[in-house]
Amino acid sequence: MKFFELVTLIGSDGVSRLIADPRATPYVVCCGRDASAEERALFDQDLPDDLCRSAFGACPARYCLDGNWLRKESGDIGAQGGAGASFTVLEVYDRFGTEALMAVEELAAFDVSKKK
Repeated sequence: MKFFELVTLIGSDGVSRLIADPRATPYVVCCGRDASAEERALFDQDLPDDLCRSAFGACPARYCLDGNWLRKESGDIGAQGGAGASFTVLEVYDRFGTEALMAVEELAAFDVSKKK
């Protein structure tokens, strides 16, 4: 997972929590300002898996299965609304990967039947 993907998923609150982790310092130090070419290259590198897992562990967002579709839980879509299993961000990351999280963020749903 790239840093910009992580920021997209955890939002500014998550980034605030991430600042406390010394492993994240090279990434978060240039958030909110123009990055140098070297810093931009850093944003395109894959993050350590344990850093992603740590950031996701504190995320309050929930996801649910609606048939074969993974979606973010909301007031009308969620485990209590008749959808299937409910997952934390970390559970989605472990089970379906970055692709699924980004698809839900960008397209509102991910077809889990296509995930091998």
